[in-house]
Amino acid sequence: NRFLLAPTLFETAKASKFADKTALFVTKKKLLRMLEAGADIAVAAEAPSPEYIQMAGPVEPIYSAEINWWLLRAVRETLRRDDPELVYCSTTDWVQHKYAPDAEHSQRHLAMLDQIMSDIVDDNPEREIYITADHGMLAKTTAIDPGRVLTENGIPASAIPIIKDRYVAHHGNLGGAAYVFLKNLADTPEAIQKLLSTPGIEEAYTVEEAARTFRLHRERIGDIFVLADETTVFGELQTAVEPTDVRSHGSRHESYVPIIGYNSPWSATDFEYNLDVGRLFLESLR
Repeated sequence: NRFLLAPTLFETAKASKFADKTALFVTKKKLLRMLEAGADIAVAAEAPSPEYIQMAGPVEPIYSAEINWWLLRAVRETLRRDDPELVYCSTTDWVQHKYAPDAEHSQRHLAMLDQIMSDIVDDNPEREIYITADHGMLAKTTAIDPGRVLTENGIPASAIPIIKDRYVAHHGNLGGAAYVFLKNLADTPEAIQKLLSTPGIEEAYTVEEAARTFRLHRERIGDIFVLADETTVFGELQTAVEPTDVRSHGSRHESYVPIIGYNSPWSATDFEYNLDVGRLFLESLR
């Protein structure tokens, strides 16, 4: 995949002789295309093969809780049948986008995930298992288009939210961070000043500051990086500021996530970020 800058976990595990067989399970086809290099088994619940439909049941809608349950059933059956040494499974966050944690739909979704994970652990008591997330989720009431904010103030610009794909029922392509592209780089200081004076925009960084602070790749993040406050999201809008009613993520306010380990050889203090699960695994292969 042209977007990847390093080998996948599967490629590294096979090159180091850690794994003879690896497996990738995702809900969305876009993740399959991005992550499947080196995976002997690669399944997208959105478009599974007839073999996996027979194994885990009929295809479920991408906008449903049931698709996550299907995915974990497929993982469980594959572990039983093929016993891959390395498995990566990525669920979809549609339920979290649509419902608050204490809502009936959320509780039902989590209860079933918990049950299937319990079954997987019972089937595989010796396996090392980790559960984490890529972000939290909060309710949002205001949407801002940073590009329009600047353009309407005499600074030609456009902005792309970090959440932007075809699964718009999840989030409406609205997220708590955005990349701002300026027509003239000389406008950077004035643009940052204007953005920071806009209610709802909590932080704004030059490309150099953003790359250094958040470990981002400079060539991929535009000219200015902006972060929203707790109730605001960014998107490409018809006006500069609009009311919204969406649950989304991307700001600092959704940055805390759980990291749960079972049979882990490491202590809790070894983990600071979710990516440490992969980092520690890769370091153990050296």
